[in-house]
Amino acid sequence: MKYPKKKKPAVALPAHRFAFIAHELKGTLAAAMQNLYALKDGYFGAVSDEQKKIIATSLTYLGYFDSMMKNLFMFERIGEKMFVPVLRPTTLDTVILPAAASIRTIAEQRRLTIGTDIAPGIIVPADSGMLAAAIMNILGNAASYASAGGCITVRAVAQASRVTIDIYNDGTPIAARDVKKLFRKFSRLDRDADHIAGTGLGLFIARAIIKKHRGSIACVPRSTGNSFVITLPLSRT
Repeated sequence: MKYPKKKKPAVALPAHRFAFIAHELKGTLAAAMQNLYALKDGYFGAVSDEQKKIIATSLTYLGYFDSMMKNLFMFERIGEKMFVPVLRPTTLDTVILPAAASIRTIAEQRRLTIGTDIAPGIIVPADSGMLAAAIMNILGNAASYASAGGCITVRAVAQASRVTIDIYNDGTPIAARDVKKLFRKFSRLDRDADHIAGTGLGLFIARAIIKKHRGSIACVPRSTGNSFVITLPLSRT
């Protein structure tokens, strides 16, 4: 009598599988990007213009991958109800300016100019890491959809008890019928799904983070582009 062979047990991933994978890849990915930046900046010797282009392209793709992993990690935290920001008084420009610097690779590749106009001394109750993730998602989206050779501008103005942040990119205005789709999870506009990389999670996560900060976000199509307008409460003095 033949007995069936015992199957080897499948390797079980932890319950928080996206968080586990993201954690395992984070260090390796950061090291790869750091080495490429050092290579591009000439720390290991002279680099030709053609080599710089190849390095910049590689950094762009690694940047997309890094963004995807961070978004999957954050998406799982939302689903598992582990999404609890720790709000502390935070100077807004310490969040926005590093977030703007984080998209420098794709901005250089697409010849985009980035302008910031952040009124000094604006303080908001924020989890600086989470709020930075939201701003980076919106800026990354702006960099992907702006016209090549165009511009991105970030302005922040405080009025009464709230601050308004306007993140604008020039490009094709989003149709009114598509605006509501932008903040749905895994949502991609049909016109862009084939040629712009993304998971369709960035704006969904950005809105979830901003709501946790007692704020709001809306897409406002302009005549020559689109603005993402965020409002947040100011810290009480």
